[in-house]
Amino acid sequence: MLQPLVLEHGAPLVLKSDNGSAFKSGDFGAWLTDHQVVPLLSPVRMPRYNGACEAGIGAAKRRTEYLAARQGRYLDWTTDDLHAAQRWANEASYPGGFAAGTPASRFAARVPINDIERDTFRAAGLQYERELNQEACTRGDALTDMLLAIHHRRAVRHVLVEHGYLDITRRSVPQPLPAKKCAKIK
Repeated sequence: MLQPLVLEHGAPLVLKSDNGSAFKSGDFGAWLTDHQVVPLLSPVRMPRYNGACEAGIGAAKRRTEYLAARQGRYLDWTTDDLHAAQRWANEASYPGGFAAGTPASRFAARVPINDIERDTFRAAGLQYERELNQEACTRGDALTDMLLAIHHRRAVRHVLVEHGYLDITRRSVPQPLPAKKCAKIK
């Protein structure tokens, strides 16, 4: 499903997803590598990290339901209803305020990522991730899969902010402390 979008709009720099089997498969990993897309998996069993995605899905459902109901089909949505809801959200809403424009106009005005920016981003992310791993080793922490995943997420976020691709306007969603760490806190 992503291939036609990449052909039309270009590959994203980062792809945020949950830990569903489709996003962790070898074939998908190879596809990401082929398109030089950096994966950004949410922490395992942390659905609140996908809040923006869930909110978007909820908004799409409400719009689709509303449009179907206007046609007298309260529980019988069609693909046309979904596409109309998508157009409504992208072309007739102003989530950043009127001056910011519609999502469609903002997307049309974006500057596509070029290969140099993509390579620079990936190199900076790998370097920062290595630094985090080295710090952990220096502290004597074991580089578990969970810690490596945490370092990857931190590195991607750090480089997105550092390179001006991400502005953080609200507080981060903290990860819960594992029970072992809670027991050590006095």
